[in-house]
Amino acid sequence: ADASQIIIAAEMTVDKGCLKFNGETFSFNKRIDDALKKAAKIYRPIKGKYARLLPMSSVAGMFMNVDGKQFLPLMQNDKAMVALLAGVNQAIDMDNILRSVNGDLAIVFPEYSGNKMSMTMSAQLANSNWLSDVDYWKQSCPAGGRILDWRKNAYYYTDSKTTYYFGVSPDMQYYSGSSAALADHSILPAQQPIGNNLVNQIVGKKLVLVINLGNMKDKKGALSVITTFMQPIFGKVNSIVYSLK
Repeated sequence: ADASQIIIAAEMTVDKGCLKFNGETFSFNKRIDDALKKAAKIYRPIKGKYARLLPMSSVAGMFMNVDGKQFLPLMQNDKAMVALLAGVNQAIDMDNILRSVNGDLAIVFPEYSGNKMSMTMSAQLANSNWLSDVDYWKQSCPAGGRILDWRKNAYYYTDSKTTYYFGVSPDMQYYSGSSAALADHSILPAQQPIGNNLVNQIVGKKLVLVINLGNMKDKKGALSVITTFMQPIFGKVNSIVYSLK
């Protein structure tokens, strides 16, 4: 769909330093509007499994609850998501992994500074059938890349630019990250998790994006302009939460 024909309508409130948007997308083009409404039905209420694990120090997190087979076409049409996974998708069949998801899914950005961004992904799985394909992935890696064994049902991909650890836990969770430590922590309780105020903005919603402005290190760039603009209107804003109605 042409992004210029998609409109976001959102309710906006401020609570304890959190700027909250609760919105929906629509279009005056009936074909696009029908597609948007159909896509919105794919998202189910978030149970909050990973919301409660989000570290306070994280820059951002995106949360949803989906059947991966239904969600995959949406992700494939999302240019931002495709770009995000481009580094690993050339060696790891992320489409096949996403098809195995059934439940809460979280993509978290623990750190972002300049051109350096770390990422974790965690999800509840319906199955781990794709593990039988890993040997093939090892053999078909692009030049300069390798997939190596990490531990039982877990591996890591590495090349000159990218490192990505991924695996399946005994209780059928997908865990992954830009380092071994981040991958492990993607399904473990954080030492300092986000507060209940933010958790409550996630649980029960269909799709939620949380941005912790205070943890971004772009203090003099675009972020500074945005926060300076917002402060006279909303007061001091520490976080932004967008949720889909």
